[in-house]
Amino acid sequence: MSGPNSVAELRERVEAACRPLREAVAGLRLLDFDRRTRAGWTVKEMLAHVAFWEETAEPMLAGFRGHPDIELAAWYHGDLAAYARDVGSEWPPAMVHNAREAAWARPRDPSEVVARWDAAHRRVLELIDGLSEGDARDERIVAKLLACCSNHYQEHLTELAAPV
Repeated sequence: MSGPNSVAELRERVEAACRPLREAVAGLRLLDFDRRTRAGWTVKEMLAHVAFWEETAEPMLAGFRGHPDIELAAWYHGDLAAYARDVGSEWPPAMVHNAREAAWARPRDPSEVVARWDAAHRRVLELIDGLSEGDARDERIVAKLLACCSNHYQEHLTELAAPV
């Protein structure tokens, strides 16, 4: 699929990809959030993971625009401060982030996890709305937004729909 022709088209692609996952999550019972997916994590853990990767859009876009790197502890919306003490300033591999997100979600009420995802998604939409038309044709920006959003939603919708 080719890149979007406008900011509006990019926003619609992200929203269209998000709708089925949102609808699936909205249809869950409270009990379902602790159900394990075939990937091995609970629905709550998966949604915290989705929220985290949406949260990475802002610092990544800032980097693409040549802004100074954002300190890890300054932008992260989970509990990176404790983690940063353990690993220093290096960006950890994805599996480390994923494990940390699962740990963050475990003791939390599903409504808190969904609220975090809601906030992360709203911020992605704000970022998209703030793009110039030139930004909407920047392959790095489009790839990041589609990877952390559109492609990611489909992957986890499939996982959510498949019984363990």
